[in-house]
Amino acid sequence: MSVGQKSTLKVRGKTLQKVDAIIADQTASIKLVLWENNFTLVENKTYAIKDVTVRTFSDTKYLTTTKYSTIYQIDDMEKTAPPTAQQYGKRITGKVVAV
Repeated sequence: MSVGQKSTLKVRGKTLQKVDAIIADQTASIKLVLWENNFTLVENKTYAIKDVTVRTFSDTKYLTTTKYSTIYQIDDMEKTAPPTAQQYGKRITGKVVAV
């Protein structure tokens, strides 16, 4: 994961902090916008990221956390079983590659 600097924005009358990050696995990478309490990610660790939203800006898709998002560290992806057919499409896995 590559993590940028914290920035402060005024959103709908509230002052919020955000960080833009890039998450990646062996096949691809995507921007992840971390809002408020989701700044504790560490380089070269593996995380489960739940309840994020896919957004589009300038024809580019990215992920953004919400107030319902959870991010927690898990075992390394090489040790984690791949998703089953029932889970496919509900789980995206990746590895933090830089901070």
